Amino acid sequence: MSDAYVIEVQGNTVGIIVRKHRYEESFRFMSALHAFDCLDGQEFAGPLEAENAAWKLLREMPRSVTHAIFAKS
Repeated sequence: MSDAYVIEVQGNTVGIIVRKHRYEESFRFMSALHAFDCLDGQEFAGPLEAENAAWKLLREMPRSVTHAIFAKS
């Protein structure tokens, strides 16, 4: 198993999760977008759990916010 994973939502990177030590079982989330800062520092069992948390957060955001976050320039 890898020590770092990119977490994506709707094809956009929202953060990464990393293991501090090779033999730790949990991963710490590091936000790549301000909208996902509330997940920053949280620990997850793996990439799927972190991605699910990011999707849950996204679903709770107003549509206008999500559009602004993921608008392509």
